[in-house]
Amino acid sequence: MGPLKVAAPEPTRYLKAYTREDNKLPEPRKFEYTDMRTRKTGVPTKEEKPVMGLVTSKNFITCNAVENILAVPKKTDVRQVSYMNKKGYGKVPAYLEKVKGEIQDEYNYIMQMQEAGGGYEDGGDDGYGGGGGGQTAMLSEGERMEMLAGLKTNWDRINKAYQTLSFTLDTPAKKQRKEEFEAQLEQIERDIERLSKKSVFVEQQMEYDGY
Repeated sequence: MGPLKVAAPEPTRYLKAYTREDNKLPEPRKFEYTDMRTRKTGVPTKEEKPVMGLVTSKNFITCNAVENILAVPKKTDVRQVSYMNKKGYGKVPAYLEKVKGEIQDEYNYIMQMQEAGGGYEDGGDDGYGGGGGGQTAMLSEGERMEMLAGLKTNWDRINKAYQTLSFTLDTPAKKQRKEEFEAQLEQIERDIERLSKKSVFVEQQMEYDGY
């Protein structure tokens, strides 16, 4: 790398300040525009006044009407969309079929429960010379609302006690109590969901005399 032999530098020959030619700046001179078109027009003086009193005789309303009448209309897409050729035309949507099926299943279930309850009340025979093991009856609206209000009150009471538990479950008793509260809340929520329906059926157990 480099020459094999390099002369030792002389101590008296060192680079002094302002001795290099490329560091010298050109002499200052006045700036002048080479192209007069790039210069902005001067600000008008206070003696210069604008031309005033110019009035046009053009009727803009008539001109706009004529321009719009003579204007060439824009090209638009004139393709006709045939909805009869679309997939699924004339068919009931799948989600409506699902809803109709759920409603029909619920209606059939209610009818079966009503028929079963009516058979027991009429003294239907279950093959052993007597009535069935129990009767099925639909709760009245007042009973349903009363039970629903009681369940909501119990839920509020248990939830309030559940909120007072500490965050740290450092003992088995605290953990067991938390699990009991959660199980009770889940059960009450399921009962509330059942009683929220309009038609609620309950099974009434028959009482038999001892032989």
